[in-house]
Amino acid sequence: MCATLFAHGSYRLYHGEAPGLANILRDEGVPASLLVAYLVCIAETAGTLLLAARVLVLPITLILSLIYFTGIMMFNRHNGFFLVGAGEGGWEYNALLITCLLVTAWENRNSDLFWPLRRNPPSPAPDHQHPEPQPKDFSCTQRLHPQ
Repeated sequence: MCATLFAHGSYRLYHGEAPGLANILRDEGVPASLLVAYLVCIAETAGTLLLAARVLVLPITLILSLIYFTGIMMFNRHNGFFLVGAGEGGWEYNALLITCLLVTAWENRNSDLFWPLRRNPPSPAPDHQHPEPQPKDFSCTQRLHPQ
């Protein structure tokens, strides 16, 4: 998923197609459309690199999900569900991306890098002066041969 999204955003950046996206967004009434277009491309490139590294998983998955949900609402919903086949230009692919992103967020929810503001208590340092007590051996050997 990250590779696909990275390719999508980086292609637009590398080939100078962000202004074309900005024109489409401007026609839809999006203010600061050029800025928004570049932010979308950056989210799809830098964001997916961080996502692949499992860094800031929650904010990135939410940002990308919002981008694709916005795409559904602005461009695809009028075309029905199917992208090809029974329909054309539908929202099924965006729905699949959103589902994959939310599952990724859910599966990484216990990661330390999931959300930057998580307040996990620090793990206590090992106490070398008072080692952990060893479990007692209650086997038959211990009873037959006491120390």
